[in-house]
Amino acid sequence: MLVDFCTSQGHDRSKLLDAAGLDLREWQLGYDLSPTQFGRIYQRALWLMGDESLGMVGGHAVPNGSFRMLCLCVVQCHSLSAAIARTADYCEIAIGYGIKPVVQRSAGNARLVLEPTRHATKAINQDTSPNQWPLMLLIWVNFLSWLVAQPLPVAAVTVKSKPGRAASHHVFFDCDVQYGATQNAVIFPASALDWAINRDDSDVALFLEDALPTLISPRRTMSSWTKRVLTVLSDAGHGKPPGGASIAKLLNVSQATLRRRLASETTSVQQLKDQHRCSVAMRYLASSSLTLKAIGLRCGFDNPGDFNRAFRRWSGQTPGQYRSALREP
Repeated sequence: MLVDFCTSQGHDRSKLLDAAGLDLREWQLGYDLSPTQFGRIYQRALWLMGDESLGMVGGHAVPNGSFRMLCLCVVQCHSLSAAIARTADYCEIAIGYGIKPVVQRSAGNARLVLEPTRHATKAINQDTSPNQWPLMLLIWVNFLSWLVAQPLPVAAVTVKSKPGRAASHHVFFDCDVQYGATQNAVIFPASALDWAINRDDSDVALFLEDALPTLISPRRTMSSWTKRVLTVLSDAGHGKPPGGASIAKLLNVSQATLRRRLASETTSVQQLKDQHRCSVAMRYLASSSLTLKAIGLRCGFDNPGDFNRAFRRWSGQTPGQYRSALREP
């Protein structure tokens, strides 16, 4: 549908499919897209159309670059609560946004409610696809989870629309979804509102490279324990990665159970930590001007020598040699 719409506006279908690594034959055969592939097509479509609102609820055209400016505004906040408030202010002021997140507190719980902005059109009050509101809520949950560098612990989801015959809310959330409710909202412990924002401007640049696949990907329904651990490590932000006990707690299993499940996938927490740190280091070396010491600190190494030795063990090169090789013609 997205590809067909862009094609009807005069854009090249093959260039859209290239963004997801697909060819026209796979598309014509009805190839099932992963969230990452769909996100990359979506991201390419936004750029081609010059409108970041494409497919969103309510509102008008949103100029390209608006989401980047939102990210840069909210990473300066000290807590999740402050970030949500600033996001709502931004959505009211920026051109085109039809919905904004608002927090309501009650009895130890918090509700992240999607409310119309002054830019909203009548579409925000009309029935939409049964899955459109859960998807909008998922995008906001994933964005807030990225800000605090850990998954937001969603307890329940409520949406105004009625479920369709094939409503697939389980694709988005690993929890109860109540249809026909009075609010489009996500419920989570109020204590999470005090969580610190764990991002900065350099994180924004990396995040935006693949933002849409990240925002539309279900994070709690993964096909392997390896992926779950890698997601926890990715969400942990800068510095030394969490240990096995902390990771097990976040995944709601014992440390012994986590070890057994990773062993069945022929890996371990330490191997995955090394894999994650190596990947992060390579991204920063390739796409940033940060010093080697600064990159080492972001990967959890206080001593540059330790970072040097670890990176050589992972890649066969020192960080400096790796960066130099990338810059050679």
